[in-house]
Amino acid sequence: MNEKISIGNNLDLVGAIYYLILAYFIGRHTNAVTQRYWGFESTGGHLVKTLHLLALCALCAFAACADPCAESVNQGFFDREAAKEGAVRTESGLIYQELTEGYGPYPGATDRVTVHYKGMLVDGTVFDSSYERGYTSTVLLEMASPGWAEGLQMIKGGGKARLVIPPHLAYGKKGSTDSIPPCSTLIFEIELFGIKGS
Repeated sequence: MNEKISIGNNLDLVGAIYYLILAYFIGRHTNAVTQRYWGFESTGGHLVKTLHLLALCALCAFAACADPCAESVNQGFFDREAAKEGAVRTESGLIYQELTEGYGPYPGATDRVTVHYKGMLVDGTVFDSSYERGYTSTVLLEMASPGWAEGLQMIKGGGKARLVIPPHLAYGKKGSTDSIPPCSTLIFEIELFGIKGS
């Protein structure tokens, strides 16, 4: 669990798309007003048409940026997991369930943590386990997947939790090696043993 996923470029693209779509609707409104009250198109007619074309391209780009795994996610499974006693579903879609209450502080976003964990697919297949290897793992949260980074910051030192991570917070459409298929929902049981500053 050491793959860093950057969303900065996607955020820049979404911002550009927003302004193009805004320009599109402003252009339509402006042209409609000039045609209705003055009987001709605004002098920026060519610009408006160009903005219309750019907005159409932007909408296509926005569709391409949408979660490619959304249709394959079993929402019923997530609803059942979220309904379990003590489970919390965050705004991102992560489901956190405390298994053992911790006694220490929470790790920060840039901390290095020492954990024992077991990773499973929805059908119960174990694809990774530090327990089976016989030793803990140390993870820099800045380099972890978004689901791990978010979930571990909800666990107190010494605590244990179950994380249900949707594909967009894990490995998405590409999956990982042969053990994690594309668009997989991942389940982790994680014990937090140590926290060190970055």
